[in-house]
Amino acid sequence: MEWKDAREPEPKRGAQDQKLIALELSGIVSLCRGLSLDSVPLATAAKPVGTAARRDNDHM
Repeated sequence: MEWKDAREPEPKRGAQDQKLIALELSGIVSLCRGLSLDSVPLATAAKPVGTAARRDNDHM
């Protein structure tokens, strides 16, 4: 068994790998841009969770 030097650089990725990674990342970015804050409840979007919890306890 041959030991590999830990300082040896990783093999470079091929151009095809880089294209696939770029394509996946662009797809993720497109999905994120398509998401809307309309689907998030206003209390969660507008205030920190701690503030919302304190507000709910004030009504008891």
